[in-house]
Amino acid sequence: MARFLERMPLGFKQRYGLDKLQAFLKRYMYVLVALGVLLPTMHQSSLGTVLLILGYKLPPLWNTPWLPLLFLSSALAMGYGVVMLEATLVHRAFNTPSEVTLFARLSRVAAGLLIGFSVLRWTDLMYRGQLGAAVAGDLNGNLFLIESALFLAPVFVLLSERRWSQRWQFIGAVCILVAGSLYRLDSYLITLQPGNGWTYFPSAPELLITIGIVCLEIMLYLLFIKTLPVLHGGAVEAYGRPS
Repeated sequence: MARFLERMPLGFKQRYGLDKLQAFLKRYMYVLVALGVLLPTMHQSSLGTVLLILGYKLPPLWNTPWLPLLFLSSALAMGYGVVMLEATLVHRAFNTPSEVTLFARLSRVAAGLLIGFSVLRWTDLMYRGQLGAAVAGDLNGNLFLIESALFLAPVFVLLSERRWSQRWQFIGAVCILVAGSLYRLDSYLITLQPGNGWTYFPSAPELLITIGIVCLEIMLYLLFIKTLPVLHGGAVEAYGRPS
């Protein structure tokens, strides 16, 4: 927001008093950054907290007192994955400078989060005596093993020399995102047992609204990077108006 105001024509800012807003943002940006970190952190941990009240309705493979921390740590790892995915797609689509080196250096952080998540989850299973449920061969056990494999597979990429390859970075990012998404779908939808006679699956309007919101976000993202100086090298001049 501050950079957007900096590049705005001076006359336009004076006409609408935006120069004062720019000064305010520069002075208190640290507050906005802190809120930007705090609110998503609380949101992700609360997603796990909500599941705690379900009790026996959530299968033992997912029902653990560590749910808030598991949801938070997996979300942090997914943050790396989604940024890597976005950077790769933008680099391919708009020929922007590659950020392979930057992500290769950050990969150890993401790998640490994935290892921490997996160790905590499997240790908790052993402590609660639920390891047998993970290898029972039923739907819940198979889903749990698929999740675990998807969470651990990127570690071998992010801690090896393959992390310097954009192709392998992209594959690792996709695995992280699929793993985190499947973990949430399994917890909230697929394995949840709401009770006798009760079933739930998103209705057509719910699915359409969700898909519409995602499409709107993609459209706005493309609009911003094509009309505002968001990307490296002056995106507006390089890419012109949105088509």
